Amino acid sequence: EPFPATGSAVGIDMGVANFLADSNGEFVPNPRHGQKAAARLEVAQQALSRCKRRSNRRRKAVETVARLHRKVRRQRLDHAHKIALDLVRQH
Repeated sequence: EPFPATGSAVGIDMGVANFLADSNGEFVPNPRHGQKAAARLEVAQQALSRCKRRSNRRRKAVETVARLHRKVRRQRLDHAHKIALDLVRQH
């Protein structure tokens, strides 16, 4: 079921310092998920670099690094979807 029409329109500009700025002068801050996960990711990548190639331990370390990257990706996508839904509901 579609949302009721609001008669409102807005333009958005995606940025780096801010996640987005809209034509009403509002800014949505960038949550910086990558920087928040950097410490854990650094430890996992260092552990991976110490592993011998083609070992079972290395495969587990690769999976740990991949899992941390997937989490950051999901967090970014979730934030973008939530902001987009808010904009659709308002305008």
